[in-house]
Amino acid sequence: MKQSSKGDQAQSGSPSKYQKVNGYTVESSSTFGTRSWICYFNDRRRRAVLLFSYAITIATIMKSGRLMTSDSVEIIMANGTEVSSSIIPPIYEEDALYCEQNNIVLSRDDFLDNHHDAVRSWSVAPYLFNNNPHKVKKCNNLHEYLVSIRNGTRRWVQSSDELLPPLEAEEYPSYFVPYGCYLPFPSSHQLCSTLNKYSHIIFDGDSLSRHVTQAVLMILRKDLILGGIESTNKHGKDNPYQCKCDGQFSEHVKCRQNNGLFDAFTPRDLNLCSHLPEDDQFKFRYVDRNYGDRKYERVLDEIAQLCIKPQYKGAIWVLQGGLHHGTNAQNTMQKWIKPLMDNPTFKSCIELKKMEVVWVTYGAQSRQLDKKYPLQTRENAHTFNIAMESELKKHLPNITIIDWWGVTAEAQTSDGVHFLSDVNLFKASVVANVIEFLRY
Repeated sequence: MKQSSKGDQAQSGSPSKYQKVNGYTVESSSTFGTRSWICYFNDRRRRAVLLFSYAITIATIMKSGRLMTSDSVEIIMANGTEVSSSIIPPIYEEDALYCEQNNIVLSRDDFLDNHHDAVRSWSVAPYLFNNNPHKVKKCNNLHEYLVSIRNGTRRWVQSSDELLPPLEAEEYPSYFVPYGCYLPFPSSHQLCSTLNKYSHIIFDGDSLSRHVTQAVLMILRKDLILGGIESTNKHGKDNPYQCKCDGQFSEHVKCRQNNGLFDAFTPRDLNLCSHLPEDDQFKFRYVDRNYGDRKYERVLDEIAQLCIKPQYKGAIWVLQGGLHHGTNAQNTMQKWIKPLMDNPTFKSCIELKKMEVVWVTYGAQSRQLDKKYPLQTRENAHTFNIAMESELKKHLPNITIIDWWGVTAEAQTSDGVHFLSDVNLFKASVVANVIEFLRY
C-alpha cells in the first residue's frame, strides 16, 4: 500500500478545458471513454513535459485514416508538430499526475551544494515505459541487449533541444533510445518473478547503487511518488518521506536516510510479490561501501553454507564503484574489488557456478562539475571504464558488464552526478532484463 502522505495529491482532480497546469495550457477532452490532455508548449523553458494524456478506459478511435488505441497521445508543439507516443501505464497514472505538479528536488546541503531548492519538470517521459518509440526489434540474447544499451543515446521530446549545448540540453527531460533492439519495461509482477530466479540479489556500490535500489523498490511497489523510500525515520521535520517523485533521488541529507528493510529485505517483509511462494522468496541486499563498511562480508557469511546446496538458486552480485576512489581503476580494484574476490565464500560460489557477477560502469558526469571535480570528468571516467573492464575480465572472465554511458550523458541530474527517476528506473529495468538472460 502506498504511503498515506501521498494523500495531498488529491487537489483539484483532472483539469477542465483550457486550464493552466504546472505552467502549461491544457485542453481536456474525452473521446469514447478515453481522456486526452492536449498540451500547447509555448514557453520554451517549461515545454519539456511530454505527457498529459491518461487512458480512462480501453477504446479504439479513428484518426487521420489510421487506428489509434487509448494507449496513444497527441502532443501538439507550438509549431503545430504532432508526436505520437505510448502513455504511462494505468497503474502509474495517478502518480504521474501528482509528480507533474509537485516535483521538488532538494539541493544538496553539504559541500557539493551548487543548486537552489527548486520545482523541476518531472524527468519521466512516457517513452520510459515503452522505450521502443522507433519500432526496433526485441533483443534476442544478452550480447545483443548489452550492445543496444552501450550504443544507445538520449533523445529529447522536442528534437530542436538535441541541438542545444549539453549544459542547456540536460535541463530538459529526455529519454533513452536503445540501439538496434529493445526489451520492455517490467511490471511489478514480472520483476518479482525475475528476481526470484536467484536466492540472493546483492547491489554492492555507493550512492549510485542506492538510487538503483530505490528504483527497484518503486517498480515492485508500483509507486513512483514514494516507492523508493524505506526508512525507520517516519516522523519529524527531517524524515525522508518528504522527498517525493524525482526528489527521492536528491542527495539532501533528509532524502538519503533509507535504512532498515531498505538494506535487507525479502518481499514478504514489505508485503510485495504476493504470488511468490512464502518459503521461496529472494533475499535482496544493498551493500553500501562508501566509507569502508564491510557489510559485504556479512552477506557472504549469510550465503557461506548455501552455495553447496543443490536447491540454492544462486546469487547475483551487482557491483559498482570508483567514485570514492578518485575514479582510479587501480585504487578501485585494490580497495573495493579485490577484498571481495579474495573472500573464500565468494570464490567458492563462483567455482560452483552459484554466483553471477555484474559490473555497471561509471556514467557521464555533467560538464558543469568538470572544474570542481576534475577526477570525475568524462575523459577520466571513460579511461576508468576501459581499465576496469580489462582488469575485471582478467579475474572474472564471465563477468557481465552494463555500460551506462549513453543512458546518462546529458540526462537530468540533481547535482551533476546523481540522476533522477527516469535514469534510475531505466537502470533498474536493464538490470532486471540482464538477470532474466543470465538465468537462461
